[in-house]
Amino acid sequence: MLNKSRYNRRELLREDQLDARFEKCPFCFSRDTDKIGRIQEEPEINAAECNRCKIGFVDRQPAEHYLIEYYRNYYKSSKRYTTAESSILSKHIIKQIGELSSSENYSILDFGGGDGSIAQIIGQYLIKKDLAGKINIINVDYYPSAPGIDSGRITLEHFNSLDQLRLEHKFDLIIASAILEHVKNPASISLKLLNSLKSGGKCYFRTPYIYPFFKIFRFIRMSIDIQFPGHLFDMGNLFWSSFLKNQNLSKDFHLIKSQTSLVETLLKKDPVKSTISYLLKLPSRNLKNHYHLVGGWEVIIEKIG
Repeated sequence: MLNKSRYNRRELLREDQLDARFEKCPFCFSRDTDKIGRIQEEPEINAAECNRCKIGFVDRQPAEHYLIEYYRNYYKSSKRYTTAESSILSKHIIKQIGELSSSENYSILDFGGGDGSIAQIIGQYLIKKDLAGKINIINVDYYPSAPGIDSGRITLEHFNSLDQLRLEHKFDLIIASAILEHVKNPASISLKLLNSLKSGGKCYFRTPYIYPFFKIFRFIRMSIDIQFPGHLFDMGNLFWSSFLKNQNLSKDFHLIKSQTSLVETLLKKDPVKSTISYLLKLPSRNLKNHYHLVGGWEVIIEKIG
């Protein structure tokens, strides 16, 4: 049994802990892929990119039994964290999704939300602004750390899997922050999330975009930890700009915002990391399609069908 924290710690995997090597892109199934660098020597594991859909991926991924154990021991305690502070990320999402229509019953799905705190903060904001009479939250996390709640105006229910969602479950807002990179089937997961939106509903995706740094460090013969086996995929601006078209979703969904992701840390708590992050992300404001050293990307997709 593994009993140490796995948060942001690189693991060396054995042959029996790995699936077979991908012969084509695991997202769009194109065979037009390139290896961009070695992650592990023995057994050999490489970082790769698809030239069609522009997703980055690990060409040999952890077996399911390994991942179950990995995430069961991901944290030392029962307390769950998100990569960005809940107060920061919730305010950021509220700002980025724009105008919110009033609804007596507003529904939120938080996929990979830990304790569901981000969705709860957003729900409290909606009630405070009289944009909703009642908030219904479903938080999907393999190992949720908090009990469900029913405070009268906000209900929170925990599911362990998206498979527990029923056909009648439709949402005004879906949050998928820093989660798609962890699942082995991001294509089917993202499709299921989008199809769970109500008409006019919005989905917020936030994903890592580390491979551009990986390429530069490899060029100068230095190594960089891309957080394997936690991160199985890398999805930046080039991936998201063609996502709807590649998935044949353009008729029913609209990409309303695509930009470098927020700085996760507070300046007063971590001034060095925050300053470096701000400076690296700054050029993306004017060079969105040509500048890639941002570390993460975020998009908001609206259902129009």
